[in-house]
Amino acid sequence: MSSEDEKHSRSHTGSELDRIMEFLDTGARDGDCQTAEGKNLKRYCRRATDLLGDQDVAPEHVLRALDKIRKKSREISAIDDEQLRKDLKADLYGYGFHTFGLLTVSLFDWTAQTYSKPEESIPALQMICGVIDGVVTLKNTVASWKMKLPQRFKGDRLIKDVDETLVVPLRKLSTSLRGKLRYLEELEQQKRSREQRLAEHQRLEAEKETRENFRALEALRKKRWINLHVARKAVEPDIRRAWKLNAPSLPPLDLEERDANGEPFQRLEVFSKRSTPPVPPCSPLKGPEWPEEAMVALISGLEAYAGPFVFERIFKKYCKPGGSLRNYSVLDLASKAADFKARMIRDFGKHNAIWVKRVPSSWEEVPE
Repeated sequence: MSSEDEKHSRSHTGSELDRIMEFLDTGARDGDCQTAEGKNLKRYCRRATDLLGDQDVAPEHVLRALDKIRKKSREISAIDDEQLRKDLKADLYGYGFHTFGLLTVSLFDWTAQTYSKPEESIPALQMICGVIDGVVTLKNTVASWKMKLPQRFKGDRLIKDVDETLVVPLRKLSTSLRGKLRYLEELEQQKRSREQRLAEHQRLEAEKETRENFRALEALRKKRWINLHVARKAVEPDIRRAWKLNAPSLPPLDLEERDANGEPFQRLEVFSKRSTPPVPPCSPLKGPEWPEEAMVALISGLEAYAGPFVFERIFKKYCKPGGSLRNYSVLDLASKAADFKARMIRDFGKHNAIWVKRVPSSWEEVPE
């Protein structure tokens, strides 16, 4: 909406409110409603008007007050007793619509103070349009009750005043403000749609990146798996032994998160409940005990060759014919190395030597 359109809109709204103010100045009458329904509706309107006089009142309190008025108006519209309708028609034209006019003006004033630009605010317009439409709907309902006003208003241009100086301006305001409200709601819907599309795009991109990362990781794992087995077979001259050292199928990726010591752990949100039992201080050590000679050779190799090629160098040193580790496969050696590290961490914690901390926690890990 251009600034020129906004200026025209405010001018239009102001002129219609001026006409309603004219109705309020000339439409006040002595006396009070005769029906309990009319008195209750008038009381609800006055309470809401008083509430709107407090600029610090929370919008939700205003909404509750307006909702009571809306419910009471619906109750009145549903009345089918002819005499009660006649008395209510007199109450509403004589006093009720005047109170509605005061409420409408007060609501405009309150929204102007509460919202910087009420005619550009969806909540403000929803409240205003709700009140205006409620008044117009109730007036249409009462007008459909084909009965004359009682003698106490004889000669009074009561109906004409309500129609010309209250309802007509309200109808014009409703048409104008409803158009703005639809425009703003469409903009809001378009914004939400853009945000949803963006969120969906980001989700798909994140899933794509996850798949690509997974494929890249699997490629690295496969390469590492094959290279270790090739290196292990390279030091075994016996064909039958070498055949047994062929790389089996690539083990599935272990997605469980592990710390620097190879221990699994679960990330926890603050104050949330665990979805799994707590991880024990150390994973159970796997596999049967090795002969002392083999264990000494493995530990010596882990210490002497600590680094990115620790297994390859252990193969060359200890897996040749006559070597202490000739009978062990890649997985045998990697698993026992991980068990040894877990044992050392469990027993000595941070007091372990640097080379112990560099022992791979699995065959997949490439130590620095």
